[in-house]
Amino acid sequence: MRRSWSIGAVLAVLLVAGCGGRPNSGTMPSGASGSGYGGPYDYGPRYATSVPTPAAAASPSAPQALSPAPGTAAPTAIPTVAEGGTVEIAVVNFGFQPAEVTVAAGTTVVWRNVSLTTHTVAAKNRSFESEFVEPGGSYSVTLREPGVYDYECTLHPEMVGRIIVR
Repeated sequence: MRRSWSIGAVLAVLLVAGCGGRPNSGTMPSGASGSGYGGPYDYGPRYATSVPTPAAAASPSAPQALSPAPGTAAPTAIPTVAEGGTVEIAVVNFGFQPAEVTVAAGTTVVWRNVSLTTHTVAAKNRSFESEFVEPGGSYSVTLREPGVYDYECTLHPEMVGRIIVR
């Protein structure tokens, strides 16, 4: 009887000792920074980098990279694209960059997922809706009718953007 009681006591001590680690409380320790991957809401670097291919740089109708370079501020002007052109919107972590664009009717909008997470792109009125856009994938739509197209990621509804077609 004493032997089973002492084994039980040892197991209880080990169990309590194993639970003594620091819990993941969702807060960062003082002095820590949120610039890398890790933590409950740290999704990595704020901006993705993309390097245009030589063919894309030479082609006047190639999608334009509209993401700011790392360490620079986001552009304040809303990009405008001529009729029949193409504009690229980067899906970066949990946001769209740029979040708002103004384009001419007939413009093709390309969303390129440069994050590590699967996303979708859907107009709030469902006039367009993508399937899952995996990391490295893209989705495009040509907007022929003038108007305001508010859109979102249906998997992450806090991700929103707007396209103004004139």
